[in-house]
Amino acid sequence: MNTISMIGKTSAMDGTSVSSSFEATKKVKAQAESINKLPDSAAEVTENISQSIEDTKADVQELQRLSDMVYGHKLQFNVNEDLDKVIVRVVNSKTNEVIREIPSEEVQKFQSRLKQQIGLLFDEVI
Repeated sequence: MNTISMIGKTSAMDGTSVSSSFEATKKVKAQAESINKLPDSAAEVTENISQSIEDTKADVQELQRLSDMVYGHKLQFNVNEDLDKVIVRVVNSKTNEVIREIPSEEVQKFQSRLKQQIGLLFDEVI
């Protein structure tokens, strides 16, 4: 599908359109302003964390929706517990076949082994 980009809107050649909202820009600005303000209590920190998790989940769902609409592929977001990193998989929505994994499985294994080797050399992080 070919697209023509315009200010605030992306139109596909088949006549469908995808609105890129300015709400996302407003959300980023609001988050930047809240970063500068330090929380007053532990309860506020907990509330900020839960709000951040909810925002992240909403953003992931929006990315998934856009990916399905534009490419016909699913995006799966997982966290590698060993590396504490987000892993993105591009999956064919019809066959559920993994098309690509970012970072690749080989890179993840390498990073995990490297982390273990560093752990053998050093006892703690300063």
